[in-house]
Amino acid sequence: MAIDGNDDKLTGEELFDFSFFPAKPRPGRRVEIEDSALRQRRSNLLTSFDAHWSEFAWELGRARNVPDIRRALLPLRDCSGLDDLVFESPQSSSSDELRRCRREADELRRRLGVAMNEEQVCKERLDLVRNAQRQPGQEIHWERVSAEIMAKQASAYDLIRSLRAKLATVNLSIRAKGAYLSQAELLDFVRSKRYAITPLNLANAMAGVPFIAWRQSVLRCRNLKEKPLPGLGYLTCKELTQALRTVPRSAEVAASRVKTYLQDRKHGGRYEVRKLKDDWYYLRLSILTVSELEQPRASIPYRIHAEYRRRTAIRSPHDLAMEVDERL
Repeated sequence: MAIDGNDDKLTGEELFDFSFFPAKPRPGRRVEIEDSALRQRRSNLLTSFDAHWSEFAWELGRARNVPDIRRALLPLRDCSGLDDLVFESPQSSSSDELRRCRREADELRRRLGVAMNEEQVCKERLDLVRNAQRQPGQEIHWERVSAEIMAKQASAYDLIRSLRAKLATVNLSIRAKGAYLSQAELLDFVRSKRYAITPLNLANAMAGVPFIAWRQSVLRCRNLKEKPLPGLGYLTCKELTQALRTVPRSAEVAASRVKTYLQDRKHGGRYEVRKLKDDWYYLRLSILTVSELEQPRASIPYRIHAEYRRRTAIRSPHDLAMEVDERL
């Protein structure tokens, strides 16, 4: 709460930083991130990775440096929880430096909470005193008490503003250091080639970053009780890359090859194949559009799938009619 006449507002949001999930204090060795937070972060990442898989996976697999990582993940820049992977950090960092910054931010939030509580207590006391001042007989006494309370309130408010400014600076540093570490960890994961690049492996590796290294994140995520299944976005993209393991130079030949692949009875019972069959009209147009473009041939199945997702997201009445006619 602000002093009367001051337009600046204190909302209480300064006490919280929702950009990360710190572990609860407990005796013994510090746990950097709780399993519940790890599980939630993995779930959010998995949803984003599956929804945009064909838009970034090919580029990510060929990343050779941190700028490559950022460029590959630009399609995910609006996804929740992925700021650290696309933010261009102006400074390098280490895990120890980031931990020190977080401890400093925790202490600032603690002090800010105390100061805000003091300011609120002063305001409530001041309201009582002003009510008492309306009673005749002790105006001078209550004026003196009121002046003392207002001085304490002003002092508390000055401290609040100072702590807020310091906390904002520290939070900016945390964001920059966290982004640097997150991108460096992701690059190390990609270049290690220890795990195939799939949405689940990627989510397992990045769920704990930058609180813990990606290797530790993978081990902890694999020990979680929940075992997520692959999403439809990833599965349909995988089917398309299987159908076009060697990409022909002709768009018509590419379309014919994918059609033959989808009509193969061995694949008929899988939902992702059924989905592509039902959407053959959009998939065929996507193949014809993308195959004629100048680009690395190995990237074409991913480009086709991204175009297919774009076309199926918004379907006109004409599209809906053609969709029914062309189902396989």
